[in-house]
Amino acid sequence: MNRFFATGLLGLFLTLLTPIQAQSSQTKLVIAAAASLTDALTEIGTVYQKQHPNVKLNFHFGSSGTLQKQIENGAPIDVFVS
Repeated sequence: MNRFFATGLLGLFLTLLTPIQAQSSQTKLVIAAAASLTDALTEIGTVYQKQHPNVKLNFHFGSSGTLQKQIENGAPIDVFVS
């Protein structure tokens, strides 16, 4: 997945998932992503959190298959980027 596509996709997910109330209280989003996206998503997350200081992004990186199994077994993940 190229970096620009990943940036746009994560931005879209975060926009859809971040509630309007996030401006007055802390919102936490758990993002599971493929290990190959670590650098790009960490950079994107840093920029996003500067623009949205009341949103805490918690990234979990690993193999897509392992992350998928964790989600299927009930792991509390808000966004999955394979």
